[in-house]
Amino acid sequence: MSSISGVAEFPELIRNMFVTKEKNVAGITQVQFYIRGKPWTFDIDSKFLFKNPDYSGGDDKLEYAYINTYEVAQTVMWAPLLEKAWAKIKGNYMQADGGFIATGLTSVTGAPVFSYLISEIGSTESDKMTLDETFTLISQADTAEYIMGVGTSGSSDTLFNYCGIA
Repeated sequence: MSSISGVAEFPELIRNMFVTKEKNVAGITQVQFYIRGKPWTFDIDSKFLFKNPDYSGGDDKLEYAYINTYEVAQTVMWAPLLEKAWAKIKGNYMQADGGFIATGLTSVTGAPVFSYLISEIGSTESDKMTLDETFTLISQADTAEYIMGVGTSGSSDTLFNYCGIA
């Protein structure tokens, strides 16, 4: 999901992910991702699980909502629709949780991705980037309108780095 937030700066890339361009009575939408560098399309339906806060039986009740996937893909629901498609690709929502921004960007755009480790930045060793070189690299990528994202290292979102970030 963090990858699509970076891609959202370029709405045409998001629109192109939705292969279905017309409303259909089945409520099925085709979404395209890139898997191992090749475009793959996946069908998703219009069913979403949500908690009904108006349920009078105490705890929130889980219910299904049916939405017109084509119409909402053109508006604010594109992110949950892409998340649903990604969960289908991975097997379920739990398997789709976490990951690397580079993997997500490649899967969404099909474009090559460059990654840099923070441990390679700001060192006085000659084989590592200085802070000035890092700033120049980021500035040039921004000027070239590259999609950018930032992540933290670690194997779990419950472990925190020295800055207190998961």
